[in-house]
Amino acid sequence: VGIKYNYAFAEGEYDASDSRNLFIHGILTGFGGTCASMPVLYCAIGRRLGYPLNLAEAREHCFCRWDDDHRGEHFCFDATGQGCIFHEEDHYRHWPKPLTPTQERQNGFIRAMTPHEELAAFAAARGNCLFDNFSFTPAVEAFFLAHQIAPHKQCLHDAWGLAVYSAKLWTNLQNLPDSLRHAPLEQTIGRAAGDLHGPDADFFREHAVENVLRIVRNRGRREREHSHDAAFQELATHSGIKDPNHV
Repeated sequence: VGIKYNYAFAEGEYDASDSRNLFIHGILTGFGGTCASMPVLYCAIGRRLGYPLNLAEAREHCFCRWDDDHRGEHFCFDATGQGCIFHEEDHYRHWPKPLTPTQERQNGFIRAMTPHEELAAFAAARGNCLFDNFSFTPAVEAFFLAHQIAPHKQCLHDAWGLAVYSAKLWTNLQNLPDSLRHAPLEQTIGRAAGDLHGPDADFFREHAVENVLRIVRNRGRREREHSHDAAFQELATHSGIKDPNHV
């Protein structure tokens, strides 16, 4: 039926700029899905069929749970790769990233997500997409909304804090003297990061630097790819090539 994983998303540095990788419209239009969107589609269909399906999270991964309390049936499954794979809960305590008991307890990992936690996860995904498109203010608002919906989840609190300080860091970069603003980002970002102040600033400073550098690198990569595609299209137009696969 055309439902497939978008393996290109898993390659290279994390880039949330294309919303089709985060929400189900990407799958429904043939673009492909990821662990952020495919389990959501399965649960949306399964629940309409009366199946006891739930979303669940590990560290940087989303999967599905079957939780039938009446029959005592409980199991996890992944369907974001080749076929459907069943795993024990303990698998997700080690994959894709190790998970401590404290992290599991503070974030509600492994167990079924509540409706509020699902909505908060979607708001955070929106924040990721906005942030990677340099829409910092609405991104911070989305992360704040996620934290307000599920305030007990430590990961959402941290994501909100990271968004706030990343946005502040970007503002500081724009306010640097002209003599510094046009220097390579790696040379100026330390100066801008030194001016970050506020609650937990010491904790978020290094993470904010890494976050801003990531989105700038990704924008540069996208611009290079777009420039390459545009140049090829111009060449194809003038040379009469209709199908680039036949070059």
